[in-house]
Formats: sequence, C-alpha cells, structure tokens
Amino acid sequence: MKHKVSKKGVVSMPIVIVILLVLGIVLVVTSFMFSKMRTVLQQDQQFNTTSVNKIFGASTQTYKNLDTTILFIFIGFILALLITSALIKTNQIFLVIMIIFLIILVVMAMVVSNAWDATTNADSELKAHIVSDYPKTNFLLGNLPPIIFITDILALIAMFSRRGEVI
Repeated sequence: MKHKVSKKGVVSMPIVIVILLVLGIVLVVTSFMFSKMRTVLQQDQQFNTTSVNKIFGASTQTYKNLDTTILFIFIGFILALLITSALIKTNQIFLVIMIIFLIILVVMAMVVSNAWDATTNADSELKAHIVSDYPKTNFLLGNLPPIIFITDILALIAMFSRRGEVI
C-alpha cells in the first residue's frame, strides 16, 4: 500500500495578518489593564507596596518580552514565505492571479493597520502606554501595508525569477 504524501505550505499571509492584529491588541489591552491594577493596588492601604511591585514587575517584564516575540514571529513568517516562494515551481500564467492576491493582501493590511490606529488613538493614556512600552508592535502594525507589499513583491520575484524552470 502506498501512502500519499500531502503537500502543505506555510500559513497563508491573511491568517498571519489577522493573528498579528489579535496578538497586538490582546498584548496592549492586558498590559494596560495590569498597569491600571498596579496603580490602584499601590494606592490601597491594605496591600504591601513591595509585594505589589514584585508581582506586577514580573508581569511588566513579560509583556515587554512579548513585544519582541511578536516581532520575531512576524519575521519568521516572512522568512518562511520567502523560502517557500523560492522553492515552489510555478508557471508564469499564475502571475496575474498572484498580483490580484497581492492587491487584496495590501487592502486587508490597510484595514488592519487602520483598526490598530483606531484602537491606539481611542485614549491618549493608552497611546502613551503603547508608544513607550511596545514600540516594535506599534511600528509593525502601524506600517503593515508597506511591509506586506514589499514582502509579497520579494516573494513574487523569488517565485518567478528562476530561469528555464517552467512546469
């Protein structure tokens, strides 16, 4: 009996965009919530200030590490896209379909970037928190359309630039 080998690629870029937005919003909202809780608990006389600082100090460092983690996950997805684009054999007839897909991805990235800007600009205190504590995530989601456009153009070039390899 022969087993069929399934050919599965990397996660598609629209899923990456949505995951990035969700991770960014969850990161910012929970971090903002923890900083508010820390302030309230420090002002309350029933709690020891040093214990509150120990508990919430560890969570603050964890959230700052998650900012870098989101950046590295996104860079990993980009590298996986570029590597698989270079290794996939394609036919030039699909170039038009890929360009249409590129336009759809850039429009989707614009929507996600605008949703991020609307979320961060909703409150000036929240915006100050994001800019000071999460500069990498803020840069990534604020500049998502040009990043997606450049990445996908590079993937198209890698995919269709091989000479003499036509299916």
